[in-house]
Amino acid sequence: MKLILGTVQLGIDYGIHKKKPILKQSLEILNYCLKNKITTFDTAQNYGNCENIISNISNQNIKIITKINFNSKEESNHFEKILKKVHISLKNLKVKKLYTLLLHRYEDFLDKELINNLFKIRDMGLINNIGVSIYTVEEAIEVLKDERFTVIQLPFNYLDNQWKNKEFFSLIQKRNNIEI
Repeated sequence: MKLILGTVQLGIDYGIHKKKPILKQSLEILNYCLKNKITTFDTAQNYGNCENIISNISNQNIKIITKINFNSKEESNHFEKILKKVHISLKNLKVKKLYTLLLHRYEDFLDKELINNLFKIRDMGLINNIGVSIYTVEEAIEVLKDERFTVIQLPFNYLDNQWKNKEFFSLIQKRNNIEI
């Protein structure tokens, strides 16, 4: 099993205390993770300056999963605007290529023009993996059916029985390139 650190609270007031740590504390957290072999970090452009904070360790052997939100149909269907958002994350993170870019909402997965543009950007060599952040087993099943998507982020609780779904398990077993 691999652990991934979700970093939203490093960039915005979030969590039980609704208070983000100061930069020094954030870097201590990130370095503690590295020392303990936690080398994958989940972030997003919407998480305040979180991408910039992570850039302080981006020269390490780490994997960064970032999410991009699209605020309008015009923005999500315009290749140059999508490319600009990808470049913003690349610049913020101080990397040449994103390990994984996640769509922040399942609704964006349904936008075929957006999806085609993202895969064009991947083919330009700027992104390794493209995935979707989902919330229901039905959404997961639809994403799993599109073999171009190699990452799914989902909320999991052992007591949540929706994930005990035969079609979901069957699709996961058929896909040897999917990361959940």
